[in-house]
Amino acid sequence: MLLLTSVRFDAAIGILIERHLVERYNLPSGDCLKTHRALQRTIIQRLDTDLPKRQSVFNQVVAITRQAFPPANILTRGDTTQYKQGATYMPQVLSIHTNFIQSDPAIENELNFAKLLSDVGYYGVNNALQSEALGLLETGNSICTALLDSRPKEVRPILADILGPLQVLIQYLGNEGRRRALEINERAIKIREQQLADVPSDQLTQLDFVNLGRAHNDMGVSLSQLNRVEEASPWFDSALSHYQSAGDEQTLTSRFGHIYSFQLWPLAVNQKKTEVRTLAQRSMTLVAKAVGAESPLALQTKFLVAMTFFTTGCVDEALLLHKEVFEKRLVRQGPSHHLTLGSQYNLAVCYQNLNDLDKAEFVSLARLPPTNHAYIFTERT
Repeated sequence: MLLLTSVRFDAAIGILIERHLVERYNLPSGDCLKTHRALQRTIIQRLDTDLPKRQSVFNQVVAITRQAFPPANILTRGDTTQYKQGATYMPQVLSIHTNFIQSDPAIENELNFAKLLSDVGYYGVNNALQSEALGLLETGNSICTALLDSRPKEVRPILADILGPLQVLIQYLGNEGRRRALEINERAIKIREQQLADVPSDQLTQLDFVNLGRAHNDMGVSLSQLNRVEEASPWFDSALSHYQSAGDEQTLTSRFGHIYSFQLWPLAVNQKKTEVRTLAQRSMTLVAKAVGAESPLALQTKFLVAMTFFTTGCVDEALLLHKEVFEKRLVRQGPSHHLTLGSQYNLAVCYQNLNDLDKAEFVSLARLPPTNHAYIFTERT
């Protein structure tokens, strides 16, 4: 699909529409064309006979899409202002990616394409688009790895940006995925350190410190997912230290709120209820202030807080948060999304631990209808 910004294309595409080679759609974001698969195959087959031209066309398409897809805003974690534009252009990137991986002979690795995949993958992680983002980030990782030895200074920052969201998605792939995520994080930290090795400490930028904080936070999460929470605690603390070198709660509001939600884990395991309650409230307040109470990051933060409340025995409060997050994820992501199912499971566990076994059974076994409209889950009374 190609987003059109001018009606001057009408004459050019008229004959294609008449021959049913393209279809035109009027969307709120603008007029779009969807190319028929037969035309797509014809164009690709002709380009395959002239590989230099094919590479040139591919590079042009990447450059055009790069202008349209917003670069990731790393400093403001969870910023939703770019999400609408990202949603508009993600299908184009997926189409480019499909052609890239299916081309034979292979299209040459290009760092500009890897950077585009990095930004789209980051958007996908922030919007829980696991199946779409994982393939993009894996390809970006492959491109960067192939180019690393020949262009290390250019490749390292892009590769490190790819490895961060990649390990988040790998975490979902069971125990083996968690072990691989730990290896990815170890590699990401090494690359960040290599990237900054020759930079004097007084010349590190705000983004440099934030990226170091992100890498340390990711390491802490990986260790926690492997039930190594005590080992994770220093990583969370060092992540906060890097953020403090970059700014404060006023300038990096979402970053501080985000790291607080992970510092809760060691506190909860050690049953420090008072500290948990204080830091949890601060985390939720900052994240909601930064990105909005209905944003994906705000819901993730409440989910994490609910788990720490449960760990410290505050099951009633955990239930209220899990119920709120579940209902909002049900509307946002749908009933079969892994985030919705995770919330549904935790809600049932809360009911079980409150000895409300009827509701626990009902929630855990409920088959939720697919829906495109607001649907609020209500338990059986």
